[in-house]
Amino acid sequence: MKNLSELMVDLAYSALFLKDKEISGHVKDLFNQIKDLQDETLKLVFRVKISDDERIGIIDLLEYIKDYTNAAVNISELTKNGLPNIIQELLTETDERVISTRITDESFLNKRTIGEAKIKTLTGLNIISVKRENKWLFNINKSFELKSGDVVIGVGTLASNELFKKLIKGKIDAYHE
Repeated sequence: MKNLSELMVDLAYSALFLKDKEISGHVKDLFNQIKDLQDETLKLVFRVKISDDERIGIIDLLEYIKDYTNAAVNISELTKNGLPNIIQELLTETDERVISTRITDESFLNKRTIGEAKIKTLTGLNIISVKRENKWLFNINKSFELKSGDVVIGVGTLASNELFKKLIKGKIDAYHE
């Protein structure tokens, strides 16, 4: 729940900044996954032998996570109405942003590891998560192989985002740069 909720907040701000409804959809998907995890956790809390204080502590934590994830959904839904210009200008000044990109069959990155493609070196983008089918993966390192259909979530500057898009299309040669 920790990883998913942190990713939700990052994606919510990106959906807002980029006015991206697809990223907003990822936020809603994550919200539903977290809700399912919370329900499962609540069931377990009443099955295990723990003190009432411990049980209350877990329930309180679940409530805080619920508040946090509700806020992320609310932020991402602001993409529907747009933002006042002053807020949009402030968001433009941020150095780092979260980006979301889908790997296609034609992508240069399809069936390549992150290290082999030299993503961080060539683009400055740090991949923090990948959604493969319906599962979010967080243990991303240079031996992680990207596949067609993967939704890559990365953090970087506007420039690194542009370079990453070029790398995906094969417009930057990872082997000769």
